[in-house]
Amino acid sequence: ENDTIAAHLYKLLIYEKGDFFLSHKDSEKEKGMFGTLIINLPSKHTGGALEISFDDTRVVADFAEANAHHAIKYAAFYADCDHEVRPVTSGYRVSLVYNLIQRKAGNRIELQSLQSQAQQMATLFSENETDKDSRPGIILLGHQYTPENFSKDALKLNDRVKAEVIIQAAQLAGHYAKMCLVTSYVMGLPEYEGYQYANDENAEMAEVYDESLSIEHWATERGTSELTGTAGSGHSPVKDHLPGFDNVSFEEDELIRSFSLNEGDPQEKENTGYMGNYGPELMYWYHYGAVMVWTPQQNAEILLSQNAETQLEWIAHFAEVMEISYEELEAVEYILSSDLKDASKSANFNAVINWLIARKSQHFLLEISRERLQLFFERIDAAHWTLLFKDAPASFTKKVFDQVTYHLTLPVLEKTIGLIKTFLEEKIVKRFSRIQLAELPDYLKTIAHTGLQNIGKEALEDLFWIAAHVPTTPDWNEAVAKNLTTSMQRKYAIKVLIPQLLAVKTSSDLPDILRGICRNYMQDLVNNQPQPPADWSRPIPDSLIHTTQWKILKAFMASPEERVFEFRKNQHERKALEYAIKGADVDLTCQTIRTGSPHTLRIMKTQSAYLHALKEWEKDVKVLGRLEKKGKV
Repeated sequence: ENDTIAAHLYKLLIYEKGDFFLSHKDSEKEKGMFGTLIINLPSKHTGGALEISFDDTRVVADFAEANAHHAIKYAAFYADCDHEVRPVTSGYRVSLVYNLIQRKAGNRIELQSLQSQAQQMATLFSENETDKDSRPGIILLGHQYTPENFSKDALKLNDRVKAEVIIQAAQLAGHYAKMCLVTSYVMGLPEYEGYQYANDENAEMAEVYDESLSIEHWATERGTSELTGTAGSGHSPVKDHLPGFDNVSFEEDELIRSFSLNEGDPQEKENTGYMGNYGPELMYWYHYGAVMVWTPQQNAEILLSQNAETQLEWIAHFAEVMEISYEELEAVEYILSSDLKDASKSANFNAVINWLIARKSQHFLLEISRERLQLFFERIDAAHWTLLFKDAPASFTKKVFDQVTYHLTLPVLEKTIGLIKTFLEEKIVKRFSRIQLAELPDYLKTIAHTGLQNIGKEALEDLFWIAAHVPTTPDWNEAVAKNLTTSMQRKYAIKVLIPQLLAVKTSSDLPDILRGICRNYMQDLVNNQPQPPADWSRPIPDSLIHTTQWKILKAFMASPEERVFEFRKNQHERKALEYAIKGADVDLTCQTIRTGSPHTLRIMKTQSAYLHALKEWEKDVKVLGRLEKKGKV
């Protein structure tokens, strides 16, 4: 209803006598394409009828008769309809081919009959719920879709009505429902043509030796969704769509469907072609539109088998809707206490805070292990921790910090600095912030003694903000500066600390002290200008491997005059020596001289180490100059 359809010209087709096109389906040639429009241009011909079929329905569009009256006829069909052009017997058949594109989502057509259908189906869902061994219902619709073009607005023919009824029924029964694509993957050998296998993707599959079923794509509409139902939502549309799952196990006989799988053309095909001594493999992907329906109890069980990203997405969803089953509540508590170990960097741990605040369960953090609390502390951003601590008792905040700082790590220290800055900036938990501020020198000292890492750019920015906006003592500034630079390395000084010091706009004691320390550090480096080697002798790398190869080069490396060593041996020995040289930090380079037999590996001494050190020294001079200029300003 009120859909906007665009017709994009694709081709002008001219068929002459004897031309035809075998039965096929049109691929989706651009985003939003759902069908094809054929417009006949008046041209005298016979034959060339267009035959369109879908399931058991067949329509023949014969444009030849219209030409006698100079009439323009047309035919339009969905992209998954099979169609063919019969042979032209005389003249020329001329037509324009357009891709039909859906420009704008239409409003759903309100049919009162859908409600009665949904009510009947809801009864079936409720009856099935009493079966303890029941599994999620995966109901196939009638068509295939590409993953890129699968949404409620792209549903074909009566698929939209089917999906609407299923999801309304799920809502009425208090179940979850979500649109998905069931992918059937088939791999096998293409048909054999004469003396070899067919080597194109349009070949027929002669033998199948691998098959699988999976759900790899879920509809991702956001906002108010007509085709996403959730448990406990009654008859109203859901305000935000459900997360999907990263894996759902099911067998073919568990699918609810009215047709056989893997018949007709797949949505995607691929032929690997010949690979060395191996023949080609033909692969088919059938992507069937479907709606999965499952109960809250089944949801709790499924959640435990998902990856951390999916589990956190569901926890975020639960924090919004709050209407969840006892089984789901238990599943979430187990996940928060014992799971989420292998979460990727993109995992949304902020969902944990949203969940705890929504359920008023902040004290759950004090019931989990210290390692688990540290994980949350590191992965949840400062804004969400601030949200949690803002209205919490000071005693609760102190207990959380006591736990996470008991065995201090660098990520915990950086998050602590960020939180202190946020607390002071927003003027919350003031007394606790002052206490933590006083503890910062000791925190930095603990990390400095590990000698492993220094705090990063963001933590330094927060630290300099604190120093500029909060009154601090000289002892505090000296201690912080000392502990920040205890295990200072050149790379850290040049890449992290000094750039942040140069970027400071508001003067305060801490960055001033640090600039002085860094100036002295850089001056020491500049005072030790690297010198070129006195002669051409070079040390042998201190290595426990390739000892045989380094024995071969021992005399050459020790010689103060020799600069080139010719190693004329078989390929195996040359490669071993070349591999040893390239794998070591040594002033040598080599090349293969491909004259004579066997070839020669020419090994040459270089001054790479000196030139590299000189280049680094020149950088140090520039950095020192910028520090001194900043100091004068």
